[in-house]
Amino acid sequence: MQFTSAFAITGTINLPVLFGCLLLIAGILNLFITNKISNEIFCLEHNLILLFLFFVLLSFIINGLGYNSAINHTAAYFSSFLLFFTAPFLYFFQNENYKNQIFTVTLKAIFYCVTFSSIFSVIEFVFTNFLNISVTDFIPRHSVKEYDPLIVGFLIRSRGFAEESGHYSFMIEILGPLAIYYMFYSNYCKLKKIIKIIVTFLIVLSVLTSFSVSSFLIIPLTILVALILKFKQLIIIFRKNMLYIIGTIGTIVVMYYIINLLIPINEIISITISQKFDSFSFDDRKFRTTFFQNTFFKLPLENILIGNGPSGVKLLGYDDSYTFLSLYQTLTFEIGVIGLLIVGVNILIILMKNFLSNNPIASYFFVSILSGLIHYNSISNYWYPFLWFILAFCIFCYKSFDVANES
Repeated sequence: MQFTSAFAITGTINLPVLFGCLLLIAGILNLFITNKISNEIFCLEHNLILLFLFFVLLSFIINGLGYNSAINHTAAYFSSFLLFFTAPFLYFFQNENYKNQIFTVTLKAIFYCVTFSSIFSVIEFVFTNFLNISVTDFIPRHSVKEYDPLIVGFLIRSRGFAEESGHYSFMIEILGPLAIYYMFYSNYCKLKKIIKIIVTFLIVLSVLTSFSVSSFLIIPLTILVALILKFKQLIIIFRKNMLYIIGTIGTIVVMYYIINLLIPINEIISITISQKFDSFSFDDRKFRTTFFQNTFFKLPLENILIGNGPSGVKLLGYDDSYTFLSLYQTLTFEIGVIGLLIVGVNILIILMKNFLSNNPIASYFFVSILSGLIHYNSISNYWYPFLWFILAFCIFCYKSFDVANES
């Protein structure tokens, strides 16, 4: 999942897309071979995703038929939700006799994904800034969006295998909590404690070296919300692992303090946040938001309800400088209020079920999903696999373990 930009074949075909295609084909073939369909495949959460795609197609037919940009964006919507939600969904629920194995393997895959990306990100930052070796030059990328990777005028932010630094930290926000759960609380990870602590520190350090303002604000906020809403459950976890948690946090704080003596991270973070709210980026985001407000609410009622079609901004004659930097504005403008409500209601249902769950992993799912939802207010890349995959995995865990225990 981490290779959203690195090793991409084209601007739209990357490794997550190729793997998602293989997974979807395997799932469909399995349906024909076994002639067995799990009832969970037709659950409300999955049906709502299919309903959303129906409105994507409807909006395309009404607004964008015959336009290349609309065709491309329609394909992006379908590939994103079918490959990153439906494909793993089929995999999870077509192998109901192997629930525990699927759960373990999926957590392990997420752990390897986060660990490998974090190590590369830290190496990239050190080599680029202190050894004058651009590690990213050795990683083939089909196309990379131009943006300023400098922070405080001289440090180059790490981006890992993503297109931008903020997109890398977006992945860590969503997948990182489950990697932490796998290491410390799942009882499946057999690594030595010192290795777990080092990996945790590298994950934290990789987020710091990306210098993503969104992550600096989102991660503490989501953890705080989880502590409030999942207080009883987290207290139980803390009591069982008190010394372990204190030791890990203490080690990270000490290592952070040592690094801060070499690189003034505290000052850099402070400058980064202040610059973000007083820069071209902030003005550009404000301009696009104002354009959305001034344009969308003056549309005919049918366009407000079902949108202007995929790539709606271009269909109305505007260029890329008017496209939105928020998933919610993008969905509303392109698929309409109905499309946004379908996705929103679906995620709300998943969050409510997760909130009611007594499974220890529920708190980590909550931080993961909430982080993704908040971050999507500042990016519009719905074609990234992270959040949709985690939503499918969350449904699988709830229906496989919580529901089973209730029955």
